[in-house]
Amino acid sequence: MEVNYDHEIVVDYIILCYITCMLRYGKVCLFLSYKLTKLYSLLRFIFPCFIVSPS
Repeated sequence: MEVNYDHEIVVDYIILCYITCMLRYGKVCLFLSYKLTKLYSLLRFIFPCFIVSPS
């Protein structure tokens, strides 16, 4: 299981969504990106074993 690879995909996806949303909606996306970042940080806090799991 390449957990780090999946982690990188999630990060790239969030960045891509952020850039696309900024180009389309401008400042409106700041709130949405804040919510996504908050949710992602919460998931990393609740499920650290899935991100840094022993082989």
